[in-house]
Amino acid sequence: DWSSDVCSSDLSGFNTVAQYPFTRGQSYAETWFNVNRSRGVFDWTALDRQLAFADAQNQKFIVQILTVGGAKGSSMPAWMFSRNGDDVPSLADDTYTYGYYLHPRFRVYFEEMVNNLASHLRTAVTANLRPRIAFVRVDTGATGDEEPYENANLISPAADKQAYSISAQQWQEHRLWAFEVYRKAFQEGPGPVIPLLFQDIE
Repeated sequence: DWSSDVCSSDLSGFNTVAQYPFTRGQSYAETWFNVNRSRGVFDWTALDRQLAFADAQNQKFIVQILTVGGAKGSSMPAWMFSRNGDDVPSLADDTYTYGYYLHPRFRVYFEEMVNNLASHLRTAVTANLRPRIAFVRVDTGATGDEEPYENANLISPAADKQAYSISAQQWQEHRLWAFEVYRKAFQEGPGPVIPLLFQDIE
């Protein structure tokens, strides 16, 4: 029952069932920035550590990679921005710095992250731990709220707000593309199929 796994999961992580016997799972949530500090380099060390903890606790394991989130001032991976020598435009509101979702190279980098996560969970994690993975949550927007920008009205300068605005139709099309990236990564190819959880799909 996925709904009970979600509702009774340890969101902060590493709390024991002896202390909280009602918890049924460990929930790993991290930002794209923190797991992908440079292109092609991914760090799943913390994920593996928490998965092993879930196994020792006889718990399910839930995975979520936020496109952007965390503390105020956080960013998508800065290495992909055009100001850092690559080619994705960046913009910021009063909370986060974003890469422009609709830029073709943004899609390349996003797909690389999803594919690497899927490959790790489906083939690199030891076989005895894979059944612990209940599902991967599909995140496409800011902070898991599934909007492109946390505070779009506060994007500055105004030229950026105009140049990088995203219509409702464009955002829907982008999210459907991202859904398919996740589906292919986790449900096609080698390794066990891993279920996906979608939020706010209406």
